[in-house]
Amino acid sequence: MTEQELKRLRTEFPILTTRVGREHLAYFDNAATTQKPRVVIDALTHYYRKQNANVHRAAHFLAAEATQAYEAARSRVANWLNADSREIVWTRGTTEAINLVAQAFLAPKLSAGDRILLLVSNHHANILPWQQLANSKGAQLDAVGLTETGDIDLQQYAKKLKQRPKMVALTHVSNALGTIYPVAEMVREAKDAGAYVLVDGAQAVPHFDVDVKALGTDFYTFSGHKTFGPTGIGVLYGRYELLEAMPPWQTGGEMIERVSFDETTYAAPPLRFEAGTPNISGAVGLAAALEYLQLRDRALLEAHEQRLLRRAQKELQALPGVKLVPSGSQGVALLSCTFDHFQVADVAAYLDSRGIAVRAGHHCAQPLLQALNIDTSLRISLAFYNSEHEVDRLISSIKELLENRDGSTSTDLEATLAEVYAAPDWPSRFSALMQLASGLTPATADLRAPEWEVFGCATRTWMRLERDSSGKIHLQTDAQSRLMQGLLYLVAHEVNGKQIEQLDVDQIEGRLIELGLESQLSQTRGNAVGHLLSHLRLLIAG
Repeated sequence: MTEQELKRLRTEFPILTTRVGREHLAYFDNAATTQKPRVVIDALTHYYRKQNANVHRAAHFLAAEATQAYEAARSRVANWLNADSREIVWTRGTTEAINLVAQAFLAPKLSAGDRILLLVSNHHANILPWQQLANSKGAQLDAVGLTETGDIDLQQYAKKLKQRPKMVALTHVSNALGTIYPVAEMVREAKDAGAYVLVDGAQAVPHFDVDVKALGTDFYTFSGHKTFGPTGIGVLYGRYELLEAMPPWQTGGEMIERVSFDETTYAAPPLRFEAGTPNISGAVGLAAALEYLQLRDRALLEAHEQRLLRRAQKELQALPGVKLVPSGSQGVALLSCTFDHFQVADVAAYLDSRGIAVRAGHHCAQPLLQALNIDTSLRISLAFYNSEHEVDRLISSIKELLENRDGSTSTDLEATLAEVYAAPDWPSRFSALMQLASGLTPATADLRAPEWEVFGCATRTWMRLERDSSGKIHLQTDAQSRLMQGLLYLVAHEVNGKQIEQLDVDQIEGRLIELGLESQLSQTRGNAVGHLLSHLRLLIAG
């Protein structure tokens, strides 16, 4: 792809014109959700301006147009996957689709002692529904591990198939590593072993074409928002004879033929599994996204992504203290890495301060990371609208962080604290917070006991809030993340040694917000600061 072609393509994604400081947004969190081309945004707008009505019900022209657009979207998805339209069920996303199969298809067939086989690299959404079902039925959950190179252990897979699992739930592409698994071969082996098969294709469909008939799977699912479409819409493909034999999972309007207080007759698939008013606009938007992709040379787009991936891998491998997580012999444009001297949350925050969006954490793949003996990783996931310039910005920013990892040598906490408050922008304030954390006295070992840990944070955090005999407050905090250590110290500095009546938590929170730390106070960032402020308010309330 030439630079001119890339520039033209990037103009089709309005959000990519967003400026962060002097640079445009560099978005490398595509495995979480992709950005939307203008044709998708326009399709959503057109639907609400010209076609908005409920489907399959009313007798007026708007309802007819909405129904036609909705069912045309289903047909486009069917064509995309090489399936029959009757085999395409609309869901809210991959998660709901897997839950639907677990409850409506497998639950009636599963007995105590039966087995369900998963991959250790499955997303939580392809683990928890099966785990919950197995626990309720007394069934056994098994998992196939990886080789040292990050490939699936096919010998172990073949061995576990000899235990005759009832269901095999596979991942087409790992959301944490980017590895492409040999799904066609694995499906064939699972079918030979007498198992039903579901494939999670959420990370595959955004990168390459999928033919469900060629794969031979019973069920295949993906999410619209990862495929350049809207949020809240997903697709479940199921072989029609299986869908036809399945009872509904949710009941209500739309999914019936006839209802009385004595007996109800349910509609044929796929409507049987689409209770209530569906996400009509989401289906229309997803159809627009798929049409957008079909009009482009996907092999060319994927080749561009792979070039960017190789560039990033080569540069990161050359940096001291950076380790790439093994991701197998074949993968999409995604990599995960760890750092010897930094928590990945700090690296992600540093990159964010420079307008570069990545993902740090466990990526809803905790069993996989546990198997790899790591807690978290930094995930860089690319799409065809990313550029070499953006990759170079990413590498340059990581180099800057690594070269300045020791921060300020000053041990004057008051002076460094003043720098935090006086910093003119977030990048400067971030650096000052990191310097502040570097100068803190290490917390006592007993603080990292389980009773003082704050759960639900992206980085492990501990805090102990107590009052002494004179009523003075003593707050001790610690975190794996240096940025979090600095943020918690800002609060501790305001409260330590004070009486309850001297505290004004709203004022403390207000000062943090004035510093531009709103995102650091939100649960979405996995931050403990908001948790601490809540505890202080409870302490004041008595």
